[in-house]
Formats: sequence, C-alpha cells, structure tokens
Amino acid sequence: MIKGPSAEQAQVAEALFLRAREVLGDAFRTFRDVQFLLCVPAFNTLQAQTAIRVRKAGLLDRESKEDEYSKVVMYTPGTHARLAAPHPD
Repeated sequence: MIKGPSAEQAQVAEALFLRAREVLGDAFRTFRDVQFLLCVPAFNTLQAQTAIRVRKAGLLDRESKEDEYSKVVMYTPGTHARLAAPHPD
C-alpha cells in the first residue's frame, strides 16, 4: 500500500502505479530505475510543499546531487515547450 499525506492522495498514487504496471505489462519487471517529473499549478507554496514531500518520501537519487526542486515544475504557459525541448545529458 502506498502512503501519502491523505488517504485520497494515497489512493490516487496507488491507482497511477497500478495503471503504469498494467500498461507496461511484462516490461514493468525490467525497470531498475524510473525518472519522474511532477507538474504543479503555478503556486510557489504548492511547489515548495510538493518538493518537501518528494524529499521526505526518499524519491531522489541518492547517488546524484539533484535536489527536490529539479523534480517539481510549476506549470505555466510555455512549460510544455520547455519540457519538450531536447535535454542535454
């Protein structure tokens, strides 16, 4: 069971996880790592709150020096274009 700040959020997270597993089928077992990005409405408080939850949940790569704000992006006009742009590795 996935835990969350509220029972409803935990249920949503569990449903998303189960759906991803269903869509990926047997390929789901081959993943060793999953990268993610959370888009939140353009409110500084919501971005900060979500970033803190990402850190507390242990969702950051311990080997890298990424911070929680690299995983939580405020969705504003133009966000889609920035996310679709090639990412330098």
